[in-house]
Amino acid sequence: HGDFYFKDGGSTFLNLYETSDDTYFLNPRSDGDIIFQGNDGGSTIVALTLDMSDIGTASFLGNVLLPDGRAFIMGAGGDFQIYHESNVNIINAATSDQDIQFRGNDGGSGITALTLDMSSGGTALFGGSAIFSDNQIVYFGAGSDLQLKSDGANAFISTPNGLLLVGQASYSGNAGGQFHFAKDTA
Repeated sequence: HGDFYFKDGGSTFLNLYETSDDTYFLNPRSDGDIIFQGNDGGSTIVALTLDMSDIGTASFLGNVLLPDGRAFIMGAGGDFQIYHESNVNIINAATSDQDIQFRGNDGGSGITALTLDMSSGGTALFGGSAIFSDNQIVYFGAGSDLQLKSDGANAFISTPNGLLLVGQASYSGNAGGQFHFAKDTA
């Protein structure tokens, strides 16, 4: 086994070597990138650039394809993962109680549009309003006990599985389709 040095004008620009079972490609020039080129239909393209002045940032010209069940894994402990499995697309915060945030730029100001709080069972905390298109139903409860809908002209509140109590009301017995308001006694 041995090391291979590629030189131009006496200056080494690539070193290939192996250690144990590993093979190394080294550009020994300070901040010298490693660039992978190929021929795409008769045109030379840069398929991949490893930017050594930016700690090895990888820039791909095309897509990055992974087979089902293989993930993009980020963080030193594999904290965050994005992958596709069979017929499900998955965003996974793999470390206990780490939230997922959706951030953006609103007129030059950084905002957190949505936080999914994993220490609270995935509670969604919106940084702004949640707007639903007309004729869409918002369901609450495991049995869709409360339903809200707007058709663009009218708003509907439906409780197909029980009472609709407004305020600090408590009720026992048969509602008989009644609507109950509670008086604030404070």
